[in-house]
Order: sequence, then structure tokens, then C-alpha cells
Amino acid sequence: MTLAARITEQLANVPVVGMKMGTLVARSGSQVLVNLGETTALLPVSAQQLPPAGHPVVVQTLDGRVTVTGPARSLPGRGVITALGSPRVSVLAWDVTYTLPVAGSYTPSLNDQVSITWDLDGGLVTGSISAPTNVTPPDQNTPGPAQEFHPPPFTAVDTGSFQSGRWTKADVWASDSLVGAWFYGTGIADSIPDTAAIVAAAIYLPATRTGGASPNLQLHTSPAKPSGSVAFVGATYQPPGRAGWQPIPLAFIDYLKANGGGIGLNHGGYNIYASRGQDSLTGALDITWRN
Repeated sequence: MTLAARITEQLANVPVVGMKMGTLVARSGSQVLVNLGETTALLPVSAQQLPPAGHPVVVQTLDGRVTVTGPARSLPGRGVITALGSPRVSVLAWDVTYTLPVAGSYTPSLNDQVSITWDLDGGLVTGSISAPTNVTPPDQNTPGPAQEFHPPPFTAVDTGSFQSGRWTKADVWASDSLVGAWFYGTGIADSIPDTAAIVAAAIYLPATRTGGASPNLQLHTSPAKPSGSVAFVGATYQPPGRAGWQPIPLAFIDYLKANGGGIGLNHGGYNIYASRGQDSLTGALDITWRN
């Protein structure tokens, strides 16, 4: 026999197993009534335990033979009596309420912690637990020290300057008549956790012309270039220098780590910075954080 033939024969001998959930109705001798969808079936049992009526059971199909194999969820050994009745009480165990009979030797009381045994006839409250086990849990792992992260600078995905109702230039201007902006997409918010503590932040300003007052750096709300002008938010900031790497407020990054947006020049002097096409590092943000 070839290898392929042996594999085919072995696969043909693998039993076909299927599982589905049913709801127990009642036990009838060595069989049980189970609701399956819109039908009720009398099925054999291969389980050692069954839940009370109304609770889910596992129905297994093995090569066409259907059997109830047991409860669909683990059955608890302890619970708390939440309601008294005769001849059954309500017991809350593992967030599930069971209605169970009580052993004749035990007189139930509300809020008793009780032990439960299970068999094919369901559960039985056997008595109160006089001394519940108090297990001292191990200490939880203490969080390790915060890690510091300092990746390569986050670069702008676009640049531009807005004047007279439209984007007129690719480079970034600060003047009496123009506002400029760097756009960062969602890279910063996607990379820095909202819970991170910002340690240091700087922006790269590749100046092609400077004059007059210092530029007014300010956050804006656009991750990409909008059709109209950007909407500035928060306070303006004038960096100590006008070119190269300049520190910026940590609050700028606190905003950008949780919001789409960017940094712009809300007027200020007559200062011009390279476009993204002229310098790929224009407006790049060098950020260090701990988390």
C-alpha cells in the first residue's frame, strides 16, 4: 500500500465529532430530556454529573451517535444561600444561582456558606461550612520601573502656508499675512501611550529666512492638510532660537499623543522654513517619554 493510500485510509477512520449546547429538561431513568433549538430529545448520558433542570449541557455527536456528556460549565462545590424555600433553596455560586434540594441533616439559613455535591441527579446542598478556607493570596507583582523611550524623530507628512483663503506655498511661513503648518498624521498618537510622561521635546526648524519678531508656534487640530486654514488651539510659544533644534513645551506633545493634529506658525515676524520637499526633517519632533 502506498503512503498516500495509507493516509487516506487513516483519515477515513478518524471519528467525526460534533458539539452543541442544549438545555436540560429532566432525567428519565438512564436518559435525559434535552431542549435542542425548537425540539426536545430523549438522549443517553455519558456524564458523571448533571446540572439542575434549565441549565446548559453539552451534547456530543460521535459518528452519528448523540450523547449528553455533561454540564456546559463547571459545577461549583460551594455557594451562599440567597433565598429559603421548601423543599429547595436558592444558592449563588460562581455568579450563577442554582435551585437545589437540601440534605435532611441540615437546616438552611439565609447567607449560610454551604457545600454542594453533584451527580446525575443534579446538585445537593449537604451542609454549612463552619470554617471556610481562608487562603492567603500571594503578593501581586509590583510594577517595574518606568522605561524611557527616545525613538528617531517623528517627521512631518506634509507642510504648507495659508493666505487669502487658500494654501499658497509648500514651505512654512510666519508673517503678518500668512500662517504656516506642519502635519504629522497619526504617527505620534499611534506611538506614544496616553499615559506616557513626556520628558523632553524639540522641533527642527530649517530656516531659509528670518526677520522681525520670533515666530509664534502653536498647536493645531489637523493631522493632514485641510481644505481651509488650520484651527489653532492652546497658547502660542516663541522658541529661544529661530533655526535648528529648538525646545518646545511638553504640553504640545501631551496634546499630540492623544489627538490628531500638528504644530503651526500663527504669524510672528517674517520667518520662513523649508518645505518637506526641501528638507525631510522640517518640523521633525524629537521626543523622549517614560511609561
